[in-house]
Amino acid sequence: MKNNISIFTFTVILLVMLITNSQAQTTRYVKPVATGAGTGATWADASADLQAMIDISAVNDIVWVVTGTYKPVAYPTGCTSGCATTRNYAFILKNEVKVYGGFAGTETALSQRNIATNPTILSGDIGTIGNNTDNVYHVVISVNDNNNTVLDGFTIRDANADSFSAVVIEGRSVASIYGGGMHIARSSPTITNCTFNSNTVETSGGYGGGYGGGLYNTSSSPIITNCVFSGNNASLGSGMYNNSSSFPIITNCVFSNN
Repeated sequence: MKNNISIFTFTVILLVMLITNSQAQTTRYVKPVATGAGTGATWADASADLQAMIDISAVNDIVWVVTGTYKPVAYPTGCTSGCATTRNYAFILKNEVKVYGGFAGTETALSQRNIATNPTILSGDIGTIGNNTDNVYHVVISVNDNNNTVLDGFTIRDANADSFSAVVIEGRSVASIYGGGMHIARSSPTITNCTFNSNTVETSGGYGGGYGGGLYNTSSSPIITNCVFSGNNASLGSGMYNNSSSFPIITNCVFSNN
């Protein structure tokens, strides 16, 4: 009887440990300029490399980003073909990693952030400021991500998807003429409290032009809540274009002046 109790107790403890470990999460911190050791471990040691913090994160990890403007500085992680110009630079999400903007840099809880007073911008204007001919094709890319992947509290702007080329990322083709602000392929991230503004794709007209100035979905069903799509431009779907059995869930969003 004692042996049976010991085995039962050990099994319960092991299950508790497994559950605890599966839910464990690490928060990483990003600022426009790195502080302290720059490791991203705390606000005092915040990293300036948003993509690096996303890349080193694991399932359930969180990235908090301070107000400011961030621009992609490298090819999207997982690109195996076609990445040949700085215009292919992009931020890319990682499956089941949650990325939040809108922080002042002192918060200890997500509920303390104020998105309105702490705008956090992801910009594709990586070249000559105000000249979009050298801007990135896509500001943000999501490939093979599920609904537990989160992008929350950002303004996504200044893409110019005007190329008929394509890259291969995580085994998926991402055309450089679709989805300026964000290109979502075989993916269903959760996008909340975001603004897609001043993004452009090729506008030669009809089927010869590009789709999805603000956001483009292909074989994807993202959950999009409390977002604004304004001032984006495309031949079709200036605010958003849904392709190939895409069924986004869109709640409380505004589409204007696209």
